[in-house]
Parts: sequence; structure tokens; C-alpha cells
Amino acid sequence: MRLKLILILILGIFLISLAYAGNLNLFPNPNIPNVNIQYTFNFSNGTTCASENIILTHNVTLLTNPRGFTFTSVDISNLSSVPLRLCEDQDNALRANHSFSDIIFNTIFAQNLNLSNNAKIGGNVNVTENITASSGLFSWLGDMLNRITELFVQDITFNGTINGSGNITTTGNITADWFKGQFNWT
Repeated sequence: MRLKLILILILGIFLISLAYAGNLNLFPNPNIPNVNIQYTFNFSNGTTCASENIILTHNVTLLTNPRGFTFTSVDISNLSSVPLRLCEDQDNALRANHSFSDIIFNTIFAQNLNLSNNAKIGGNVNVTENITASSGLFSWLGDMLNRITELFVQDITFNGTINGSGNITTTGNITADWFKGQFNWT
């Protein structure tokens, strides 16, 4: 029961630490008071702590408090993929192999997101508002749409007003319930 409580506490701390973008706060609990302990935190993208699965390593010497707890903040901005496990080594021996919940790295909600470099997206992007760009694909698409001067369509259905200037030329009929303006009926 105590181990389960500690794991829930660690998971909660991981979730809270997501508020600090780029850093993950870890609170190891070796239960050895007032000592320096060498820790290695290996982030693994596999189900084990095997060296071929390690995508980020953080080495640090930590001083425990009188209760045997300590704290470190890990810069995770250099993660190359989504980690599945955190391998915790204490004094060069594997102490624990923690699994990450999917919510920690696979689901991130942000009110404002500013990117200064490239964004790699492996799935769909759902946007409910506008996308603006000064260069790249979206800028190119915007420029391309601004260059469209003619449309060839078969049927147009609209609800509202079409505003424009210039002439409308047709070889067919124009029908309406009501016409407004000056007309040349010839």
C-alpha cells in the first residue's frame, strides 16, 4: 500500500510539473537522511531501461533532507521522442523503473503556444480559429489564394449577400424574386 501511495504521489508530481514547460520536476525518496546520492535519470522510449531505448539522460548529485527526500528539475526540451519509462539509477544501480501515463507526454493542453523553431506533427491538427503565418506552407497557400482571379463552377448555393464591383456576364438566365437598381431590359 505504501509503494502504491508513493507511486501515486510521484505521478501527481509529474502532472503538476508539466506546468513548467521544458522542465520536469522529480522528487526522489531514497529514505536516507542527510547524504549526497548520485542519481541518473534515463528517459526510455521502450518498455525497458536498455541503453538502446534511452533518449535523454540527466546525471545529478542530490543532498537529501532530514526526512530522506530530495528534489531536482530536469530539462526535457531535448527529448527526441515521447518517453514511456523513467529509469531511476541511484549510485549506479537501478532503483526504480517508472512508467509514464499517456497523459503526461502524449496529451498537452495549452492556452497560448508560441513556437520559435520547427514543429513536428505526426498526426492531425484540429484548429477552431485562424492560422497566421509569415513564411512557409500556410503563407504560400495564402498567397496562392490571393492570386485566384477566375472561378469556373457549375452550381453556386449561397445564403447571404454577394458584394462586388464590375460586370456579370452570362449566356443564360438570371432569376430572382426581387431585383434592385437600374436595369437595361433590352
